[in-house]
Amino acid sequence: MMNLKLKPEACPTSQWLISMDGRDQSAAVWARVGRCQKIILDQLPYIVWKSETFPVIPDWDATEIPCQFWIKFYQSVGEINAIHEEVGQFTNLYVNQLNCDVTFSFHEINEDEPIGGHVIVLLARSSVFAAMFYDRMQETSTRKVCIKDIKPDIFKQLLHYIYSGRTSTKLSEENAQPLFVAADMYDIEDLKDECVQFLLTCIKLENAINLMAWAHVHAVDSLKEAALAFVASHGKEICKQDDWERLIKSYPDLCLLATRSMWK
Repeated sequence: MMNLKLKPEACPTSQWLISMDGRDQSAAVWARVGRCQKIILDQLPYIVWKSETFPVIPDWDATEIPCQFWIKFYQSVGEINAIHEEVGQFTNLYVNQLNCDVTFSFHEINEDEPIGGHVIVLLARSSVFAAMFYDRMQETSTRKVCIKDIKPDIFKQLLHYIYSGRTSTKLSEENAQPLFVAADMYDIEDLKDECVQFLLTCIKLENAINLMAWAHVHAVDSLKEAALAFVASHGKEICKQDDWERLIKSYPDLCLLATRSMWK
């Protein structure tokens, strides 16, 4: 349970005061009011967190001021060990293909070997798999699923992440984008975030246009903005590339946005 108070001070500043109780104890708390920057709250006794005063940017036309907060909770050593042990056991079941109760096959010219999985793990980690195995679909009765839109190696990486929380090989410029698409299809948000964070480190002159266009198509705003900023700051070099001509033809609105950014 949590009680949240926003205490007005000398305008335009405010204070957060958050109190919590229950079995879980918070390790750190961050907060944001309106459009101000996110701040770290100070801990007081009795699981109370309080902020220093900070500026609030008012929006006089709004009837409500949005308030956001983030809470990190402690975990006991026993909980951490139990989680690690459980993840290790699940990963072992997948890697060694033990006691699988669902089989995934692929449409390939050279038929790839099918890969097995475990329904209870898949439906716990993915709302898409949950719907697939709960609803009255062919997959529910046969426990055989044909994967048509994802390459076998990418789908196997997706499954490995579902079981272990990490891919079996490191993210690269070649697999991060298709892995994001696969994770988006199966509602694996943490893998999507990891792919985006990796791609943010990959922006360079040779791929900035393509990354910007890809991010635009897949509505990855943080990557689109970062690539757009890079393109804007390297306008002369960017406009000489063949990819720029393709961008003009395929995404004229995005090209116009990039051009305007170059002249800011």
